[in-house]
Amino acid sequence: MADLTVETQRLLKASMAENTWHTYKAAIESFNQFRYLFNLQPTWPAPLDHIIHFIAYMSIKNQAPASIRAYISALSSIPQNSGSRRRYQVIYCKQAA
Repeated sequence: MADLTVETQRLLKASMAENTWHTYKAAIESFNQFRYLFNLQPTWPAPLDHIIHFIAYMSIKNQAPASIRAYISALSSIPQNSGSRRRYQVIYCKQAA
């Protein structure tokens, strides 16, 4: 079983570019800091209202829409990478015209 675990980790790491992993790590850290700041429980999978408020928080902080999309992509990958059966709805962040 140990060999399978090692192979699974290797495949998961190879599934995305190194820069993507760094972006995803930054997104998760930012999300955790946001939840700490607003006294939200750090549960996974994260409740949808936490994610929606995080999007609003990033918008207020003048994050670029592309950055917001990347962070939401990172958060939505957690249930898939952790084996959870719960899936998040796709959230599209569009820049206001």
